Amino acid sequence: VYRNLGCVYKDLQEYRQALGYFRRCVEVKKANGCPVHWLDQWDIANASWHLAESSGQRFDMQTSLELMLKSIRLHRVVEREDCMARISMLRRASKCAAIAAKSALPLQLFGERQLCGKAEACLREAHGICLREFGAEEPLTLAVAEELATLLDQQGLRTRVKGIDD
Repeated sequence: VYRNLGCVYKDLQEYRQALGYFRRCVEVKKANGCPVHWLDQWDIANASWHLAESSGQRFDMQTSLELMLKSIRLHRVVEREDCMARISMLRRASKCAAIAAKSALPLQLFGERQLCGKAEACLREAHGICLREFGAEEPLTLAVAEELATLLDQQGLRTRVKGIDD
């Protein structure tokens, strides 16, 4: 029930309320001896991200991104065959990392590069999954390749991206 309420509030863009319900869902599970699911962590990370982004809190953006990446690592282990969800999660995490990188202050060049590297790594993994599971001509594969090419263009690092430049 709490997760469902969190999803409703997230869809209404009331991220503080959503985050409260997602956290309450985890508390209830822990209090009753139920393991926390990767999706619970993803929900908290995603709602935290939206809240941090809307308030311009760069540190909170990075913390939320790390929670997203942790959820993806857990998903990779627990749901090995769930490629579509992982691709979606990787694309979302990449967008978040790119936004956080753009919000870096001029003196934080190292942090910006690290975030750009995370954005690129997420898209490269998503693109690799797409190539392996669906092939180079699949629209999803092409969309992820285009996102990767755009990210690399923005960084001035464009190299040949399989599936776009072939």
